[in-house]
Amino acid sequence: MAFFNNLIAQLTYKPSMDYCEKAGSGLVARPGYAISNLLYIIIGIIILVKYWKNRVSRTFGFMTVAVGLFSFVYDTAHVYWSQLLDLTAMFVFIGFILTLNIKRLANPSHRSLRVIYALVVAISVLLIYIFRSFSGDIIFGIFIVSNLLLEFNMIKKQKGSFDYKYRHWILGVGVFLVGIALWFIDFFNIWCDPTNLFNGRGIFHYLGAIGVYFLFKFYQQFKFITVTRNPRKIKE
Repeated sequence: MAFFNNLIAQLTYKPSMDYCEKAGSGLVARPGYAISNLLYIIIGIIILVKYWKNRVSRTFGFMTVAVGLFSFVYDTAHVYWSQLLDLTAMFVFIGFILTLNIKRLANPSHRSLRVIYALVVAISVLLIYIFRSFSGDIIFGIFIVSNLLLEFNMIKKQKGSFDYKYRHWILGVGVFLVGIALWFIDFFNIWCDPTNLFNGRGIFHYLGAIGVYFLFKFYQQFKFITVTRNPRKIKE
């Protein structure tokens, strides 16, 4: 009983991180940040409507909506359980990208991919619950670095002969890195204007959502509907 009481107490604590826009007592704790999450939901719906027939595209769309929705809940409720939901959605999405890259690189069986995906996400969520504080951002950073290293490895294996178009990948990663820089500026209160909807973390959300769409366009080149030993590029 003491364990469950302690668990409930931890989940109802304040989040382990704070930003420029401080939580208020209104229905939406941080309205500026909350509104900025809506672009994820809009882009996710666009992907779902336009590319519904493709299973991976549907997954991409649903996950993009989930990222925006749970981040909105986080900025609305502003308690630790909502922060966990926000981070979990982020791990589920970035873990999905990692899984796609592992498939492109090694093409393991569908069952192996599912096991890898489930373990990576489960361990990540467990770690942020145990260590709290900055652990979520550290783990998310590890995801990002892992994906970049896998992509650079695949570029290296092409030996200068690029089989795939990297324009959208460069745009997506570039936009996201600019957003990360603004996130740091917001977090450390270097540029802090909580009354402005276009504050640092808010712009990070806008750029992140745009970056997600660019990454989606990049992955459209590959066929992931079924597991094959010779993944084929979709002919345009």
